[in-house]
Amino acid sequence: MLICTDLLSIENVDFLLMNSINFLVSGVLEINCPYSIVNEIPSAENLPYLEMSGGSERLKENHAYFDQIQGQMVITKRNWC
Repeated sequence: MLICTDLLSIENVDFLLMNSINFLVSGVLEINCPYSIVNEIPSAENLPYLEMSGGSERLKENHAYFDQIQGQMVITKRNWC
């Protein structure tokens, strides 16, 4: 049985990531697409937590999701998301 503390250990995270998607061993993949835009393409125009930067969408640094992502990267010791 896998419990929460097991999921947070770096060894288990590495094992789970490497066995599911090999390219994620150095990063975190966060997919968030709310039902409110189920029939639309996610963009800075229809999602309040995205902004345009250098011609592409990025997560706003002042949004709560940014802190969530930073926490996931610290816990899992990943370099990117």
